[in-house]
Amino acid sequence: MIVKGHVPIPGTKRVKYVEQNTAAADIKLSVDDLSIIPLGTSTGARYNEAGMAWIDK
Repeated sequence: MIVKGHVPIPGTKRVKYVEQNTAAADIKLSVDDLSIIPLGTSTGARYNEAGMAWIDK
């Protein structure tokens, strides 16, 4: 089992979502889980071109 120390960063105003995010810190991923998308892999832009144009206004 590999532990990388990642924790969720809650950004919510609902208590149940903060509780879910906090509980996510206890999830243990196996080596197989972690090898699905290796660290450092580029997974693309967060927003498409139209979304970026809207954000940049």
